Amino acid sequence: MPDQAAPPRAEARQRPVRRPARRWPARAATALVLAWTVFVLLNLVVSGHWSLWLVFSLVPPLALPVGALAALALAVLVPAAPGRTAHRRVAIALAVAALLASLPQSGLHPGTLAPWTRDGTPPDGPVVRVVSWNTEYWDQTDDPAAFFGYLRDQHADVYLLQEYLHLVAGQVVAIDDLARLRAEFPDYRVVVKGELVTLSRLPVLGQPEVADDNVLRVDVRTPGGRALSTYNTHIPAQLDPTRSPLSLEFYRVLTQRHTQRAHAYAALASAAGQDPQPGVIAGDFNTTPAMGEINRVGALGRDAAETAGHALYPVSWNQHGVLGLWRLDWGFLRNGVRAQDYRLLDAAGMSDHRAQVIDLTVEGP
Repeated sequence: MPDQAAPPRAEARQRPVRRPARRWPARAATALVLAWTVFVLLNLVVSGHWSLWLVFSLVPPLALPVGALAALALAVLVPAAPGRTAHRRVAIALAVAALLASLPQSGLHPGTLAPWTRDGTPPDGPVVRVVSWNTEYWDQTDDPAAFFGYLRDQHADVYLLQEYLHLVAGQVVAIDDLARLRAEFPDYRVVVKGELVTLSRLPVLGQPEVADDNVLRVDVRTPGGRALSTYNTHIPAQLDPTRSPLSLEFYRVLTQRHTQRAHAYAALASAAGQDPQPGVIAGDFNTTPAMGEINRVGALGRDAAETAGHALYPVSWNQHGVLGLWRLDWGFLRNGVRAQDYRLLDAAGMSDHRAQVIDLTVEGP
């Protein structure tokens, strides 16, 4: 019989097929890290200078570092394809850059965790209590007795109140509640400018003009005899949530609000920049820590929440059953004014904003 060839070995018949390494997880992770880093850096540079960027003001500031940490976790945990470890190093570097850039925009106050890093004990002297509150259309939907009782219970020397008006059929209308105000606060001087009301039981020295309807300046004399400038502020909201982003009207209003906000901030900066007196600038700025406009005021004073607050991440809005993630209300102290205490007070259902309570002292003779 003819010789028969030996059957091929099983190993020869079943040679393994080399498959290309799966690179898409690493590429997707790198793309996500890059996208978030670009967003954080753009927000740092563009916010406050371009009207369309106001849309991104809806992003909670805390989301910036949280997103950066998530990006860093992606960069570290997603395995890199063979020979692509350099891509992983780039992704990690990008995530770290995003994290570092996000911290100044985050609204976090790490000093609350390390109080020894703050200012020393404020100087001895009379304490002045300033309460600033966006009342959300005054007492329109509240029991007036409860509304005024809430204000009186704060025992403030100066009240800086916003939204002294009502909302009727989608339009804001002026109101006249001066008689009730004077009856409820007989020992206070009442100063009104549009929708801003300042109440002071300290002697009023004057009402210097500020070239914008969204800022009311009233100068008072403290118990220690020093003049104190108070700036009651309500910056226009950045967008109209009732309009669809798919409509041209949405973007027309966005541009209009950007112009109004820029004018208000410029007027405030101009007035305060020429004012050498000790002062407090407080109110509803409709501006989060991640929005560039706040730096224009921050340069004029120190944030009371940073120097005397108790919350790592202070939030003042929204109080109406929505998860509060935004700080829109601020209190800045300048020219020798120091905060002994800063708190955000629950609005007891009467406003979507918490009230700011600032106990301050004025340095100097």
